[in-house]
Amino acid sequence: MHLRVGDRLTVTLGSSYRRPVSSNRFVIIRRRAAGGYPTGQEMTATFKAVTAGRASVSSETDAACLHVTPRCEIAQQIWVVHIVVR
Repeated sequence: MHLRVGDRLTVTLGSSYRRPVSSNRFVIIRRRAAGGYPTGQEMTATFKAVTAGRASVSSETDAACLHVTPRCEIAQQIWVVHIVVR
């Protein structure tokens, strides 16, 4: 995905996803996030492109059974988008 400095990226994922993070906060920063695991609500987050460069924004699913002993063995899903800011 290509963005320009100043552009915003809005991410909407299901309620089982954690709030997404940027791999390079000097290029893409998260401005707002709500919902997601463990709230049970749809996850939404907004990012802003602040300088030219490359970054990825990613998230993964989570579940309560992954935080107990013994852990469950459910499959987790990963979501990622690779971004080039110009």
